[in-house]
Amino acid sequence: MKSIFFLLIILYQSLFIFVFSQPKQCLQLLHEKPVLSVEYSPDGKSVASVCTDKTIKIWDAETGKLLQTLNDMQEGEISISFSPNGKYLASGSWDSSVKLWDINSNKIVRKFTGHEKALRSVDFHPSGEFIASAGWDAEIIIWYIQSDLLFKKFIGHNQCIRSVKFSPDGRYLASGGYDLMLKVWDFITGEVIDSVEAHKYPIEAIDYSPDGRYIATGSIDNTIKIWDSSNLNLIAILKGHSEGVASVDFSPDGKLLASASNDKSMKIWDIGTRKILYTISGHSLPVKAVAFDPSGKNIANGSTDKIVNIYDISNLNIIPAEKIIPSQIKMIENNQALTWLSPPREKFDVLERDFTLKLLINDKTITRYRLFINKVEYIEFDGIQKYIPKPNILNYNEKTPELEYNIYLHDGENEIQVFGESAYGAIYYLSNIINIFCHDFSNLSNNPDLYITTINIPSYTDKKLNSGYIPDDVNKYISQLKTQQQILFKSLIINQLDCKELTTKSSIEETIVKTMEKPKENDIFFLYISAHLAGTNDGIFLLPQEMGIKSEMDQALSFEFLLNNLKVVKSYIIIIINAGHQFSKIKSLISPTVEYISDEIIEKLGDKEEYSALLLSETSGKEICTLIADSFKKENDKDNNQAIDIFEMKEFLEKKMQVSLIHKGNALPLFIFLEP
Repeated sequence: MKSIFFLLIILYQSLFIFVFSQPKQCLQLLHEKPVLSVEYSPDGKSVASVCTDKTIKIWDAETGKLLQTLNDMQEGEISISFSPNGKYLASGSWDSSVKLWDINSNKIVRKFTGHEKALRSVDFHPSGEFIASAGWDAEIIIWYIQSDLLFKKFIGHNQCIRSVKFSPDGRYLASGGYDLMLKVWDFITGEVIDSVEAHKYPIEAIDYSPDGRYIATGSIDNTIKIWDSSNLNLIAILKGHSEGVASVDFSPDGKLLASASNDKSMKIWDIGTRKILYTISGHSLPVKAVAFDPSGKNIANGSTDKIVNIYDISNLNIIPAEKIIPSQIKMIENNQALTWLSPPREKFDVLERDFTLKLLINDKTITRYRLFINKVEYIEFDGIQKYIPKPNILNYNEKTPELEYNIYLHDGENEIQVFGESAYGAIYYLSNIINIFCHDFSNLSNNPDLYITTINIPSYTDKKLNSGYIPDDVNKYISQLKTQQQILFKSLIINQLDCKELTTKSSIEETIVKTMEKPKENDIFFLYISAHLAGTNDGIFLLPQEMGIKSEMDQALSFEFLLNNLKVVKSYIIIIINAGHQFSKIKSLISPTVEYISDEIIEKLGDKEEYSALLLSETSGKEICTLIADSFKKENDKDNNQAIDIFEMKEFLEKKMQVSLIHKGNALPLFIFLEP
């Protein structure tokens, strides 16, 4: 009888402990659609959830108040990862992109595109410098977040990758998915160092223990497996779920593991005993996500029943393990370890797609080189397979050897950067970025139209204004440009304002308004001005032919009017101004300095992306337009790209006169030379 009594007491105590020590639900966060992912911020003050309503919601982890909703009105997100400093959130999207959100501003500050199919998983590197992403295209991409660069690509899986996770020290990356394989990659080399067929059915979730010693995998086969991360030896199999495991997360001390399952439950496991501590069944539909908070006092899970539940687990007395300091990869930008020889400047235009890049190697500790074009590592195709071409190292025994790449440019924009990698990738030296624009003139229908407008005052009615004034012979260079019709330019549209009837204030204004509406985005608008310019406190004014020295300035043409009209022109703009006309013995009028004219142009055209302005004065000997025509000669093609651009024109002209160039954007060719 006594034994039965004691047995009842023990059963009662066990039932009491089970009921009253179960984690208590302290918050419930309601969503409008199923929840796919849940993650705590590094400081534990907020919790983020991903929902099939295409939003990311950020909640106050203590009060449950909705703090922010991130939504770019696109196809929606599926996976999230906080940056180590908590300032950013990376999301993997159904539209195959990775987005980097600034949490304070609710805005996307970076968008990485390179995957061909929808994503399933993203993870921040512990250093905060990189993001790993993977999904349905079976590729893992590592992004360098400072420059949107596709830094590395790991290829080895042959089906959808469902989960990627960096080791706490950042040296390794674990991945798994539909091909059943658990792979561990060396982050620096991109090589698989271990691989094992981990489950009988697809892997859905992966996590590293805080000390990096173990990897947990959760599978559709209803099991969780614990692996030795150093060799992928199987340590334990945790069985208890009746349906597939969708998410796993180690506790901050590494002694416990939480799992979420399609069986509508969340379980907390003791890793040491391999036993279930708690089974929490607080959802009516599958549980898709689970996350411990960084302090170990709470745990959150999310379900397709549109609810995130947060539970108090402070009774488990979790003491977070000391954080491992991640291995640092130094990315040294804009340095002198690699300096450009060819092309000779940061913005460069070419006519042919075959191009040779050259750099000086100023640091011989660099052991490996990588070439990136438009944020992606450069590859070539030999007709059978794609491969990464190796550069030529020239004059290696010299003090500063040269690095040479023979490449095939993209048609249009080519943003080029070279990485120099030290031994084992501890340091990356990033060259300055060079932009090469490759023009394809093989299809004339794609070529630009050239719109030429000249304001060339023939003479002034006022004798004092006309004293010493000589108009320019613009036909000398226009005849040269005409030879480029049907070669460089599809057509030339010329408006020459060079007679009395066309150089009045009203005529100039009317022509400017009409002609500046016509150029399209890929065209070129060329404006040449040869006239008296007057500088006043109210700005710069162009004096039309009917202007007199006693006339009020409201009868002159405002330079601001010209620039405001130029600002709305859609095409690339080239302005050449003969600023050499000086007033002779007229005290009431002052010619503006080149610096004054430059400041006006920069101020008024400040928002325009592409334009060039060439200010010319004080010729010695030859007339200005003759010199402009002379600049279109083969010997002035200093960069040997078979074309003359605004820089080469300036280089030639400044030998003959004072020249000032204002330039923004690409330097489009004005004259090309056909091969004999």
